[in-house]
Amino acid sequence: MRRLIIGVVFVVLWWPYLSVAIADNAPVVIGAVLVDINSAKASELVKIFSAIETMKVIDGRPWSSTEELVTKGIITEDKHTALQKVIIAKVRTSEKPIASYFFLGAEYTLESKSGQKNFAKPFPFIGLRVNTLADTRKADDVKNNVLFSTGKVRTQLDFRLVSTAVEKFDPTNPANTNLSAERSFDTNVALFWAPFILNINSSERVWEIGPVIKVGGQTSETEQNFFWRTMGGIRFMETGSVMNGTYFDVGYGYSGNFLQPKYRMKIEGFLPMYDLGVPLFLQTTLETDFGSKPDLVKIGFGTFFDSSQILDKLKKLTSG
Repeated sequence: MRRLIIGVVFVVLWWPYLSVAIADNAPVVIGAVLVDINSAKASELVKIFSAIETMKVIDGRPWSSTEELVTKGIITEDKHTALQKVIIAKVRTSEKPIASYFFLGAEYTLESKSGQKNFAKPFPFIGLRVNTLADTRKADDVKNNVLFSTGKVRTQLDFRLVSTAVEKFDPTNPANTNLSAERSFDTNVALFWAPFILNINSSERVWEIGPVIKVGGQTSETEQNFFWRTMGGIRFMETGSVMNGTYFDVGYGYSGNFLQPKYRMKIEGFLPMYDLGVPLFLQTTLETDFGSKPDLVKIGFGTFFDSSQILDKLKKLTSG
């Protein structure tokens, strides 16, 4: 468990720097301007591609990578190799002030040091997430790509129905504990302020760094109490690329996931994957007190759907 904690902390702290190194495979050409196949005009593309290829490039937008031109049969692999220092595919994502997503998935819950039993089985869940965004930066800060500014303010509101793990213990012997599965309603509110906004060179990737506060909790099927959770810490969040919405939180707070509440260090990561045909996500949570009390590890995975896109499809179906 200690090695796992050290490894997770290392990845979280160094991820922004590692991501810069792997951000773009496209080489930077000194003294030349890379042509973005997602935004370049036809007059620019026709200097590189044939007229027919240019039309297909424009019709096929947006492209997640220049390699797609080969897999979709637009150009040959030899031509793509020759153009690697000339073309690039910048992925642009338009962030909405308010966006909502439906989540379907499952999570594994593992408790260590509980004395009796570790619990590791998938718990299915269905959820709704509502994100809001307020860009509080000044126009000059955005234009000049200022590292430190008034930044962005984001809120994240989660609702979930989940079969979750709840700790049970014998009142006559509190050390005798185990975990059982119960249906639960889970809610969480996060407030994130990003005064540090770092744009990665030659791409649309942006790292937002700043303080985050979380408040939430869950109900229990057999208990009358609402088990609260709180956390204060730092968030590293990436926006503007195919990894849009990726974040890591490191902080400290109170956990009511167990019937015996405890204060713990908390690490949480969320990785959405858009470029696999179906939007998938992976979410991990680690809580530890670095002592003899139980530690908690959760690994969640599943798929999610933009609510507005679902409504648009329903409108098209009903209208014709």
